[in-house]
Amino acid sequence: MGYCGPSVAKRFTNKTVKIAIGIASAGRPKPLSLLLEYLGSLNVEIPEIFICTPNKDQEVTRPPELRVTWLTTARGGLCLQRNILLQAAKGMDFLVYFDDDFLPRGDYFINLTSRLAINGSSIAALTGLVIGDGVTCGGISFLDGLKQLECSSSFTFQPNLTPVFNCYGCNMVVNLKTIREHSLRFDENLPMYGWLEDVEFSLQLRAFGALVLAGNCVGVHLGSPEGRQGARCLGYSQVANPYYICRKHHLSSANFLHYFLFRLLKNTAGALGDNPVRRARLAGNLLALRHLVQGTLDPRYISQMA
Repeated sequence: MGYCGPSVAKRFTNKTVKIAIGIASAGRPKPLSLLLEYLGSLNVEIPEIFICTPNKDQEVTRPPELRVTWLTTARGGLCLQRNILLQAAKGMDFLVYFDDDFLPRGDYFINLTSRLAINGSSIAALTGLVIGDGVTCGGISFLDGLKQLECSSSFTFQPNLTPVFNCYGCNMVVNLKTIREHSLRFDENLPMYGWLEDVEFSLQLRAFGALVLAGNCVGVHLGSPEGRQGARCLGYSQVANPYYICRKHHLSSANFLHYFLFRLLKNTAGALGDNPVRRARLAGNLLALRHLVQGTLDPRYISQMA
């Protein structure tokens, strides 16, 4: 797609790219503390960090070497928190969204800043290479995540930019100039955990620039289940959210099935295997399918279920 040519480096050439980190967290002081301690231990300059939580959790450890601004909101919801972080970082060029259980490799920020300085004006959003994802395997411990990063240190990852359909919210870098110019926001009709909110926001952004994966911005997503919304609510969102997103962005029924069908099959298999979490998610799936047939399917319904 021609990202490496000098003609695309318009806005950030010969100047420092101003980036900040945005972390939305709720009821997860331990993963958040571990992430902050890890960032404080890295032998690189860490950008200013904005943290948004429903309540300011005094149990969270904040290393003094980090620049942390704490933001609170009276009500929850990942999309609301992400929007608050957008507003807080308005003086920056890019905001790097990290989940509170994402561990970037030590050279993440050096590689990211270098890439944005060259290609920043053409990029609407960027995601790094996730070399381990606990979401797909039931979770990765903090120590195992560190081991994966340590093992990866002997590998040289290519700095290529690869086009992607959407950026992964666990490490999602957004162009704040693009967002300001077009008044973009995360859709707060996707409440609570905001299942697929990264997909929905990517679909907004893709009209205004490239969505890319940076091969040398590497990290591990622990996929910690601590503090997440209830399994039945998540099961409902696994149907309601992709249906809502596909209707909003005029995507095909095949897109809806792509995001939903795999989860339905996985939850069904787990329920048959007497897995209580999968059984609860399947119950949420089935309730949402009933609402779909009745014409009442709405992502916001989970606020009544909680």
